[in-house]
Amino acid sequence: MDLELARSLGEKLKNVREEKGLPLKKIEEETFISLRYLKALEEGRWNELPGKAYILGYIKKYSRLLDLDENEIVTQAKQVFTETRLSSKDKEETASLSLPAARPKSHFFQRILIYLVVLAAFFAVLFVVFSLPSFTSIPSFSQPTETEAPTEPVATTSLPQPEETPQFALHLLLLPEDMAWVEITHQTQTVFQGVLVPGKQYLFKANTPLTLSGVNGSQVRVQINGEDAGYLSVAEGDFSRTINP
Repeated sequence: MDLELARSLGEKLKNVREEKGLPLKKIEEETFISLRYLKALEEGRWNELPGKAYILGYIKKYSRLLDLDENEIVTQAKQVFTETRLSSKDKEETASLSLPAARPKSHFFQRILIYLVVLAAFFAVLFVVFSLPSFTSIPSFSQPTETEAPTEPVATTSLPQPEETPQFALHLLLLPEDMAWVEITHQTQTVFQGVLVPGKQYLFKANTPLTLSGVNGSQVRVQINGEDAGYLSVAEGDFSRTINP
């Protein structure tokens, strides 16, 4: 990881934020990224963040909030993870923060802690969403529902619908094998945005095309109307894909 490039990009985001008069607390409320992670992002301490997929997702949401070209900023962020010549100081910092390979148990507990943080954030978002005043639902589209065990039936929770339940032409099921950041839009409206967690299932229903974009789609298996459709993307990194009924 190129820590110097990370510091430069973090400083750029910080300068734009300060020019717009936005405090970090406001960024935290709008993006649901913790204040601790936002400070590490701006100060270039990216080696203290959960991982590449998370960082690119954070950068995308942050730059969008600042009205920056999110694709350009994400492209610059990817360069931080390319092989570079680090200074001796950066090498020492990276080495001191790396977990020893001979201690897999510590690594296991670290992953468990990350999962717990993600779950806590997810339930916090649910609390905020269901605390808002009721709103008119999107015609012929239902929100996704997660289940803990893949072998159990997938339960779905739909947005408020008329008395007659509509029939959906598209049933899209996402099965992440590793963490991935995904944004789903339906007729130009964002209906889902967040991190997909391994071991959970995400079901979407619609009668019109769904557009999916994000990071690490090569780790998310797809089922369309009950049939295996491979993975969201073939290559690692950013992806964008439209799925029709």
